[in-house]
Amino acid sequence: MHLLAAQAGALQQEGEAIDLAQTPGDFVFASSADSELAMLAAAADRAGEEGLRLANLMRLSHNFSVDRWIENTLTQARLIVIRLIGGAAYWPYGCDEIEMLARQKGIALAFLPGDANPDPILLARSTVSEADWHALHGLFLAGGPDNADAILAAFRALARGENVPAEAKAFPSFGFWDRERGIVDSFDAERQGSRPCVPLLFYRAVLEGAGTATVEALIDGLEARGLLPVPIVISSLKASDCAGFVREALGELQPVAIFNLTGFALGVSDLPEDRNPFALADAPVIQLVQGSRPPVMWEADPRGLTAKDLAMQVVLPEIDGRIGALIVGHKAEAVWHERTQCPLTSFTPESDGVARAVELAANYARLRAKAPNERRVGIVLANYPLRDGRLANGVGYDAPQSTVEILKVLAGAGYALGAPAGERVADSAPPSPPAPL
Repeated sequence: MHLLAAQAGALQQEGEAIDLAQTPGDFVFASSADSELAMLAAAADRAGEEGLRLANLMRLSHNFSVDRWIENTLTQARLIVIRLIGGAAYWPYGCDEIEMLARQKGIALAFLPGDANPDPILLARSTVSEADWHALHGLFLAGGPDNADAILAAFRALARGENVPAEAKAFPSFGFWDRERGIVDSFDAERQGSRPCVPLLFYRAVLEGAGTATVEALIDGLEARGLLPVPIVISSLKASDCAGFVREALGELQPVAIFNLTGFALGVSDLPEDRNPFALADAPVIQLVQGSRPPVMWEADPRGLTAKDLAMQVVLPEIDGRIGALIVGHKAEAVWHERTQCPLTSFTPESDGVARAVELAANYARLRAKAPNERRVGIVLANYPLRDGRLANGVGYDAPQSTVEILKVLAGAGYALGAPAGERVADSAPPSPPAPL
């Protein structure tokens, strides 16, 4: 079997296995979130902790990789904590084998959900007490450096058979982001002046460890074009408090365009207006994508993005009507963190993609400044399969009549439609007959 080296920065391709080759540690933590791994690595550095081992679950997708990791590292651990997005079904072999190991050897084990929703299945498969399970989950949800230090202290306590010693400290789950002041409650409206505003939505996890390089590149690019970037940090747009904050912020800012670096879909068409974060903003939501692989792998792959990236950052956001799907960043090559024996990664900007996104925002700003009768609008009608009788065909959709209704709305909004193309063709001189052979 092909076995990749332990310090290989790239995630394995399908069918390949990785030997992490970690030495045993007192406590082991695994997650598919690079930001969490980086956050805990930083906490270990601050504390001088040598007993923590970190692992990326994306490097443990092969069953043989799991077996080697258990044999080399987990069998001598006193605590194992696994954070799973998607529950036990996301990583069934690893959950089964690690639970069996923990129960056989009396190792403290906590399977935690990767989101804010408690998972009774993961709780039942853990060996720590229910109170400690919830306390540990709460520390991860709270996030931030102080809670990362508390997580490390909780690991030490659970490894000794003690209870989690600290409660989570408040760390803002949403707010405006300032490069110097961090997360703040309010935005200085005086900074805007006459500049068109472009809010930039991104996950709080970026601040906790994944790196802000792409966000900062977008900020710099927008400012260079005379636009006003307004970075807005959130833990999740699905959280009601975050969605409410974004809704009110966008309503006050009245942006010309919105940059969105969050994934998934909200199902905005089914949301009541007071729960739709974009309801008060009359602006296009431009979806921006950061690939989960280094640029060299993205360039070498004919498909470009992975299936997971496509689903989370392109396909699902399109359900909400977000447009663009512009690639503005990639995961950088991993840097080996010796203390925790784990490769850590962060995002790096894709300069061409950042430039395209900024140009698109500038174009929308220029378009908004024009009167409706100065704007040019194109309507593209399908012709599939390629037969004239199928022109403007739509399954379950009256495309010709819908086009007429769209034109009526445009006319009512002040757009200069002019004569339909068919009328202009009819008024022109008929084509000359073909010359005789």
